[in-house]
Amino acid sequence: MIPEIIYPGGAGGNHVRWLLSIDPRVNLRFFKGSVDEKVNWICQKIYKDRTWSNWLEIEWQYRNYFDSIIKIEHEAFRGYERIDDPVWQSRKQLFLTVDDYMMTAYHYFMINIKSSSIVKHHAAGDFKRWDDQLTLFKNSNLDNKQILKSDCIVEPTLNLDWYKKIIDWAGFDNLYEQACQVHAAYYQCRQQSAKDFIKYFEGDEFKSHLDFYKNKYINTKDLL
Repeated sequence: MIPEIIYPGGAGGNHVRWLLSIDPRVNLRFFKGSVDEKVNWICQKIYKDRTWSNWLEIEWQYRNYFDSIIKIEHEAFRGYERIDDPVWQSRKQLFLTVDDYMMTAYHYFMINIKSSSIVKHHAAGDFKRWDDQLTLFKNSNLDNKQILKSDCIVEPTLNLDWYKKIIDWAGFDNLYEQACQVHAAYYQCRQQSAKDFIKYFEGDEFKSHLDFYKNKYINTKDLL
């Protein structure tokens, strides 16, 4: 059965999968080479020239393929599954959560701005429901279910203890030095995305869009 990473939007599920993908056990059909060459490929193809406006687009290029190796989901259950369902209980799942809801919600808002209510609902309601679910999973005492606090993904240096937990869950080798390179590239993308986000919405291009809507698109009578 394919292992699964389950997480609320913005909590780093895709990044965890990229960190795990450098292991030699993960065979990327679109890339052949050593661990170091794979790390370089990820840094150049996934974590370069990446910003708020193309963040999800880049992930989606490889999602279908990677889901056949390590699946990522936002929901723990499929269809009518429940916690006492033997099929669900047999799934190998890593649940990511955070303490800082707002940091996660605002990151998700930045990369998925088409949903303007994300911050309010994601931080206020979604995480509360998520934590309630995680309490049930924890009480199930299933060895193949692991819950991992992942606030540290926003830090510039890959947290060693956190990294060990994800590779122990996957049963992979400790490639911390190489994983640090991937994480450093990811961190720089997060920082640059926020800078680009601010620059765009404070800049002349976005102002020109607002001016057009105000002065051309909307009937002036509707503004009264």
